Amino acid sequence: MTFFPKDIASKIILLFCLIVIILSIKFIREQNKWSPIDEYAHMDYIDKLGEGRLPILSDTISEELFQHIINDSIKSVSGRVYFREQLGIGNYSYEAIHPPLYYSLLLIPNVILKKIKYSIFERLKILRLISYFLFVVGMFLCLPLFKELSKLGFFIPNYYSYGCVLFGLLIATNHRYGLGNNMLSPLIINLTAIYLLKYIRVPSNKHLLTFILFSGLSVFVAISNLFIIPFLLLIAFYKYIYNYSIRSFLCSILTVSGFIFTFWLWKSLTIPEKQLNDNFQTILSMFIPAGLVDYKTFLKLFAEDAFRLSFISEKIEGTWLLLSLFIINILVILVFFNRTISKHKWVIGFSLLFVCLITVTFLLNKYVARVHWVAFRHYLGFIPVLYVSVTFWIVLLHDKLKNHLKF
Repeated sequence: MTFFPKDIASKIILLFCLIVIILSIKFIREQNKWSPIDEYAHMDYIDKLGEGRLPILSDTISEELFQHIINDSIKSVSGRVYFREQLGIGNYSYEAIHPPLYYSLLLIPNVILKKIKYSIFERLKILRLISYFLFVVGMFLCLPLFKELSKLGFFIPNYYSYGCVLFGLLIATNHRYGLGNNMLSPLIINLTAIYLLKYIRVPSNKHLLTFILFSGLSVFVAISNLFIIPFLLLIAFYKYIYNYSIRSFLCSILTVSGFIFTFWLWKSLTIPEKQLNDNFQTILSMFIPAGLVDYKTFLKLFAEDAFRLSFISEKIEGTWLLLSLFIINILVILVFFNRTISKHKWVIGFSLLFVCLITVTFLLNKYVARVHWVAFRHYLGFIPVLYVSVTFWIVLLHDKLKNHLKF
């Protein structure tokens, strides 16, 4: 699949993708305040890597960042402050709980910009664009992802994959302008899924090990990617048991062991000071306890966060449109159930992943304190799953009527 499609429908959708990217870049460039979504701590993480060390939750933010906050209160999310204590938890490197891969990718441009005397906020604005670019690349990987599904013998129109790119660009997150490690998740998760499909089609050791490699890297982007990776590993294992070899087994074990050791080493090197960490966790559990809202309210807040097109207007929010499309999706599948099962088995995997997303969010909301799970940014790797859940009916109807339609 080439980037520039030949069919008219795909070309039109690609044009809309480019328009959304331009509007999003404009939106990002116009933001002259720190994002309230933990951006102090995200930027501090990158700066501390530049100092040659991993941040620890009990570290305080850098002196450069603090001086910027007190000297330029217009850009601050904390208002006018004079002492570090006035920042509360914002004074600490609490994003140190996240793995370092995303921050490492932004390390080099940050170091270069710092050497040529860019201020911390000027560096931030450029890093925001790089972060968004990583997300855009991840979304365009939906093109080879659906192409791999087509190579398995399933009918998927070319324009459908471009539609997934557009869908993701539209709903990235209504706080898309800020730094955040989850913006890298679509890139790594989509690469993981692509090599899973390659392995299913051609079960070679190369495809298997590349799939395992990206699976491990996805966890080093965001631990929340563990919500989707085990399901992909189960699919790979089902294929693997029919293609077992001593060599592939040993290489797989070695690769997985390497990731486990690296994860353990990272956690060992970033153990925070106990009393401060205990106080921090207590504060979080008080403000964001398990079961803070019922699941219906959770879904409402989740949808508002996911489907508000802030880069156009805060007033544009597409929850009811997507809910209507979801209902249409269910009805069309029921009408053409036999055709779905016989010719579109790939959608079963997406359906199970959708159920996985619902189950995970329900359990997190009900039982797990201390993390704001309602934020859509934790689930950006599920974007293709959400897309299929509201648009599969298009593929089904096109397949049914393809002898009469010209795309």
